Amino acid sequence: MNQDSSRGRHSYRTGKRRRRIFWIAFIPLLLAALLASRPAYHWLKAKRAASLAAKAEEFVQQNNFLEAANTYRAALQLDPLGYRPLQGAARLATRLNHAEAIGLWDQVVRLPQATSADREERAAALLQAAEFPAAALAIDELLKQNPDTNVTRSAPAMVREHSSTRALR
Repeated sequence: MNQDSSRGRHSYRTGKRRRRIFWIAFIPLLLAALLASRPAYHWLKAKRAASLAAKAEEFVQQNNFLEAANTYRAALQLDPLGYRPLQGAARLATRLNHAEAIGLWDQVVRLPQATSADREERAAALLQAAEFPAAALAIDELLKQNPDTNVTRSAPAMVREHSSTRALR
């Protein structure tokens, strides 16, 4: 009988030790999972936004601009600061002469992924919208960075075109 009671105490102690080890191991794993879930969620949203932007680019190539705009809108709702959705939406808005093109280009240019080509497209959009003071500042910045920019070649023609249409009015 004494032997049975020592086995009972031993199994109780072993079970208690196992439960303690389980909780000591489980709690840090649970905390790590909770801390990693937020960045993983944002990463998944950014991936989905990039895939939607790619789909929107296909719609643009097919000249289905309404579907492209809706798809870019959905991508920007998922990732409002995503480079690819912002750049695509800005290009589409510029192509369709929408007023929000300049605001979109402003957001694209603020991103760290922005290229000099993006800055050139922003300057061209400013010229297209007849925002000459802002376009002059953008072109000056482009010339400081790279004197061989494409916008400087098309800028005089855009200004002449705008002034001739203004004279006709």
